[in-house]
Amino acid sequence: MAAAPRFYRKYIATGNGFLFFAIFYAIFIRCFYFLNFGAPVTNNGENYLWDPIADWFNNGYISLACSSIIVAIIAFLAAHINNKYLLIRQKTLLPSAFIILLFSSQPSFVCMSGEFISALITVFILSMLFASYNIERKQDIAFQASFMLALSSLFSISAIIYLPILWVGMAVIRSFNFRAFLASILGIFIIYFPAFSWFLLTDQLQDFLTPITNTFASNFSTIPILSYNINEWVILACGLLLLLITISDYYINRHKDRIKIRNYFNLLFTLVIYTFIIFLFLNINSHLHLFAIFTAGAFMLSHFFALVETRTGNILFYFVLLLYLAVSLSPFFITG
Repeated sequence: MAAAPRFYRKYIATGNGFLFFAIFYAIFIRCFYFLNFGAPVTNNGENYLWDPIADWFNNGYISLACSSIIVAIIAFLAAHINNKYLLIRQKTLLPSAFIILLFSSQPSFVCMSGEFISALITVFILSMLFASYNIERKQDIAFQASFMLALSSLFSISAIIYLPILWVGMAVIRSFNFRAFLASILGIFIIYFPAFSWFLLTDQLQDFLTPITNTFASNFSTIPILSYNINEWVILACGLLLLLITISDYYINRHKDRIKIRNYFNLLFTLVIYTFIIFLFLNINSHLHLFAIFTAGAFMLSHFFALVETRTGNILFYFVLLLYLAVSLSPFFITG
């Protein structure tokens, strides 16, 4: 097959051209979303720390600004993680560009929410897991990561669902044992025991139980994927196909990466697959699952498109970009 064009390598794979495009397009589309749909703050009474502070973001401009700032921070952290742990074998800014675009793909992503705070904390947890590769004192990282996960769940209760994947992820990167398991339980306990005690002592036990019961006890009667419309099925099929392509390509070429990097990507693959299952089959209406897919998926897509050496791979990139543009612009046509 023919080699990748010079333009693609210079301005997309290794240059900053695509990042500039992502920034300018995100500014445009987020402002356009705001002008057409507003930025209503989500406050469903099901999150311990988010609900008391949600009123701070009732002003649409503040909501838009804060959500945009958090997206920028996540994009910066993605670039930092890529550079620090050398996830991709050559210099690239694609992780930040993909983060910016994916987090700006729907009108609801303009609104500030507890899920944005949880997503930001999730990126820090991911960095912790990378840093813990084959570490001697495994219980230290396990405690810190589970503590951060519990803190994240105070802003978006559904974050606690990721505790099992935290254990699996630590096992994948060789940083899990029985002590680490106990330390992770302690990290959750240190957050939730004081919270439970405060609600109990103030005679507000029902307020403590409501987020848990509303999220986990009453959302298993329907399976979300069964109610998808044709547009959602097309997007899902394209997403799963792209996931299959990136995973297959990585395992074909994984011998080019060091063993540590292979384990990092095994962790990312596991996170994406686990989150896809949650998103498709559990009726938990949370952007956090999409944000987790976006974050891990950005590294996977960046690895594939930064290192692709064929015109076929370049064509796939442009197809994915066109699909993204169609999805991000579709709300205007659907509502119009």
